[in-house]
Amino acid sequence: MLALLFTTLFLSSAFGRLTERLYVWGGGVQGDMVVTIDFDKWSPDYGQVIHVAPLVESDHVHARGNEAHHCGLSADQKWFMGAGLTSFLGGKDQLFVYSIDQDTMLPTFEYSFDPNSGCADEFVPLGGSVFLVTMMCSKMAGSPGDVIWIDAATKTMKPWMNAPGITDFNPHGCGYREGYGLLTTDYVLPTSLFSNPPQAAFRDTIRYFNVDGTLNATIKQDGSNNNGYMDVRWIPHDPLGRAMTSGTSTQLVYLIHPEKGTSEAVYDLRSLTHGITGLSSGYMPPSPDGKMIAMTYSMRYLTLCDISDPTKPVTLDLFDFCDPPLYSGAPDFSVQCDASNNVVGTHYAFWHPDNRIFVVNYFLILGNFNYAGTGTIHVFSLSEDKTKLIYDTAFNPTLPMDHPHSGRVASWDRPVPETPNPTSAAFAISPVFACLFVFASVLLA
Repeated sequence: MLALLFTTLFLSSAFGRLTERLYVWGGGVQGDMVVTIDFDKWSPDYGQVIHVAPLVESDHVHARGNEAHHCGLSADQKWFMGAGLTSFLGGKDQLFVYSIDQDTMLPTFEYSFDPNSGCADEFVPLGGSVFLVTMMCSKMAGSPGDVIWIDAATKTMKPWMNAPGITDFNPHGCGYREGYGLLTTDYVLPTSLFSNPPQAAFRDTIRYFNVDGTLNATIKQDGSNNNGYMDVRWIPHDPLGRAMTSGTSTQLVYLIHPEKGTSEAVYDLRSLTHGITGLSSGYMPPSPDGKMIAMTYSMRYLTLCDISDPTKPVTLDLFDFCDPPLYSGAPDFSVQCDASNNVVGTHYAFWHPDNRIFVVNYFLILGNFNYAGTGTIHVFSLSEDKTKLIYDTAFNPTLPMDHPHSGRVASWDRPVPETPNPTSAAFAISPVFACLFVFASVLLA
């Protein structure tokens, strides 16, 4: 009976699980590309690269040097899009569209878009193959930027935002909630990144757009000056329809009341690090239930907070890439930390539904600002009581690029397909073998 129980568990883990693929968008000297990684934590190839889909050079597409930035996965999981933050500076297309084969779950570059604005940035999947995309600047790297609507399946692009006369509009992060609309953060004036001496001109506003693209409110935090808001997220399931953002300069986390057009400071990130601060308060994905939030901070830390009462966030844990917990299994970045004043580039993050948190240690190289960091990607899980960050040592891909920037995960409720990776093929289990294994186990029992 013990053998039969083992067999049942073995087969359920092999055949009853989700097929999960992590698509990482990035670039470097090797060119820009989408790297597909096995994200099925039960797979023998978990955390390993299984496919590379390079950007294809053409008259209107640079295959490298786009400063690959954020990416999006369509709601129907058939389309992946990557942004080139600086593509417009060379007069080339800025948004790159990949189809995802529904049998192999692997992406292929198809075509590209060039909006009438610049600094392609963040994606919001709406439904089917439709996205909203923030463009952080004009074609002259100034203001205003834009928000555009794209249907990847029909190759359609059109303006979405309806806010004539808007000023100082440089949208970076964004969040969409059905029934409410779109929140965007104004982050930085891109032309200031090329000033000499370097002096970034950070913005100070959050914009709240209705579902039809009209501007509902411009929200400015009290005392905010040259603050720079990188990310904004609606709190999932919050009955009051609130959201959260954080300021680069003040190092404060703000609770936003979009319907009222107001905000309030509720958390001081400097309390985590005894007053030690650094540029950028980073990304802040919430847990799917809206009870917790993870934040990248100071391009060095990942923090976990309880926001069950969002007016009083409570620190649960803090992970320091320059001083990781003993025996955590995390890589040793001490050499990089010593050489870069403790900047490893910790920037992008997303929260997976099974409570894994994906983190990228790369920010950007642009103008006078070089925050390449370690150019690595990492995964954390939570302790059983959901109060501690656990470094995932099994996730250890060898990336074929120097500058990963962002990623998305797709999940299919179907058998795991064969991949081009010969290692995967060696471990594949045929149905015939599975039946024989069950039969033998029953006899042995």
